[in-house]
Amino acid sequence: MEFKIDEQTQNDLELFKDAWGRESIFSCFDYAQSDGASACMKDLFENPLADAWAIRDRVEAIVYLQRLPFFVEIRKEELSFIEIYLQQNDVPCQNVFRLTSRAVAGWVKPDNDCYVR
Repeated sequence: MEFKIDEQTQNDLELFKDAWGRESIFSCFDYAQSDGASACMKDLFENPLADAWAIRDRVEAIVYLQRLPFFVEIRKEELSFIEIYLQQNDVPCQNVFRLTSRAVAGWVKPDNDCYVR
């Protein structure tokens, strides 16, 4: 079952903008570090889940990520570059995993090799 929120309901609930100049509900939750992540978060607000199992799965995934014993901080500029790169039509699909693993390795333990490749 799909649950859509129309524009009037969004305005009434002040999901994305507040008529009185206060923060909207969306702005209280949108701490995304990239434009793509912010768009994904907005999509979650515009298309809420209606299935109880899907809601439970999403909650469990969020709890899992919050409990990870490490945190990899990635700058917004790096994420934007990755998003733009992956949106190109000529991205070598068979190498995306290798490129991503090299990028993560460079963030976790930076060295000069990640700039040479």
